[in-house]
Amino acid sequence: MGDCYSRNVRNERRSSNNHKREKRKIPIQSVRVQNHDRSIHPRSFAGLDAFDPASMSPPVHQDHHYHSELDLIADIAREAGILVLKYYDTTYTIESKGRAGPVTEADKRANELIIDRLTRSFPHDAIVAEESPLSDYAVEPERIWYVDPLDGTKEFIAKNGEFSVMIGLAVKGRAFLGAVYQPTANRLYTGMTESGAWLEASQGVRIALHVSSRQAPHELRLAASRSHRHPILDQICQKTGITQEIRYGSVGLKIGLIATGQADLYIEPTPYTSAWDACAPEAILRGAGGRFTDLRGEAICYSCHEVRNTNGLLATNGICHDWLIQTISPLLAFPLVG
Repeated sequence: MGDCYSRNVRNERRSSNNHKREKRKIPIQSVRVQNHDRSIHPRSFAGLDAFDPASMSPPVHQDHHYHSELDLIADIAREAGILVLKYYDTTYTIESKGRAGPVTEADKRANELIIDRLTRSFPHDAIVAEESPLSDYAVEPERIWYVDPLDGTKEFIAKNGEFSVMIGLAVKGRAFLGAVYQPTANRLYTGMTESGAWLEASQGVRIALHVSSRQAPHELRLAASRSHRHPILDQICQKTGITQEIRYGSVGLKIGLIATGQADLYIEPTPYTSAWDACAPEAILRGAGGRFTDLRGEAICYSCHEVRNTNGLLATNGICHDWLIQTISPLLAFPLVG
């Protein structure tokens, strides 16, 4: 954890000194698994039916302080989700952010609410949010909150329910806490890196999560974007022998599929995602026993000054992670392009 943070702090202190000198049963998600030439409902796969709340152990509270923070951001995510739903079935203005995609009034209002709540609760922490301008910090903050107030805006506009509110905390450059809330299903994922991940759905039951143990290529299930699936995924599937695919919206919800064992991997082969797309999902997946890196296998470094994930993303159940990096690397050229 310290290497990334220490490097950023050293760079920022050097920059600051130069400046001074100069100036002086939880419901299974409604997913479809595509098997090349056919689509198969997930109920036909034993692996999806195997997600039984009764078989999961309750969460173990190892650190009261951080669990309190996790509970707080879970409440904030729920509150923002309720606000988002107020716009869901109404008429609203849709603006374009270019390559960054559309933005709606729901994105903006949820962003304002989350920023307000985090600022009140953590006045000394930095906040980086998708719908807010980046702040200029002389020294890299030790704690940074990453906010995506509406992950899956295209799904929100399409009214398919596959969007979420995401709030994550990075400490010393590494993802640490995360909350991902799907308002339409009242489904809340929370996680603490390497300490645990949990799912709470409409019944109010909170269960511990763990990734799958699948590793054979023909068993692996790829979670892919519903609205902007990259063509190179076809080449990746062909080279790896992966034949099963689940199309879904929000990054956070795709990671939720992996954390619950319904999927096994997610690949983002472009440099266009940002830290707010990754921080909360990473904390949840790693809490559930999975792995989350860039496509080179390197840890994601969370910084206030570089928010793009320029080397893409790879999230897996952990077992297949190194094999995937080795197998697909010949198909990728760095720096990545869209």
